[in-house]
Amino acid sequence: MIPVPGAQERAAVRRYRPGDFPVLAALIEAAAAPERSMTATGLREFLDYPGYRPEDDLFVAPSEDGAGLLGARDVRVTARGDETVPILESWGMMHPEARPGGVGPALLVTATQRAGQIVRARGRERGIFQARCATDDLASQRLFEAGGLSQARVLLTILRPTLENLSPAH
Repeated sequence: MIPVPGAQERAAVRRYRPGDFPVLAALIEAAAAPERSMTATGLREFLDYPGYRPEDDLFVAPSEDGAGLLGARDVRVTARGDETVPILESWGMMHPEARPGGVGPALLVTATQRAGQIVRARGRERGIFQARCATDDLASQRLFEAGGLSQARVLLTILRPTLENLSPAH
């Protein structure tokens, strides 16, 4: 486990292991359901992203009893992957019962450090690290700002709630 100095609570972060899959799925369900839940198949596909190695690029914060996860955060190269300045994106999830101040910052610091390793491994001196959250997710916004990120843009997501009754594509 990687202790993070300065965290308000002694948050321990470690790399994801394949055996963590069920507790990662449970974390996502606890934190995101019902609006943004993910099926087991969807999670497997998410973890099978090209160039992404969950055992190197995904970090978890186990609960004190070790039975579940308090949070998770990853880092992955986005865009084409061959940019002069690599663009790395971080996805993360916090359990609703996790105390603020320790686990979130610990995971963000670890993901940011991993992003730096990825950039250097690609022979680059700098990269762009980005994370996304909902416009009303003030806790994540505060976490990202405290971690040195600043707002770049606000995105609007527009969706069609169903794909039923559509004509076949021509």
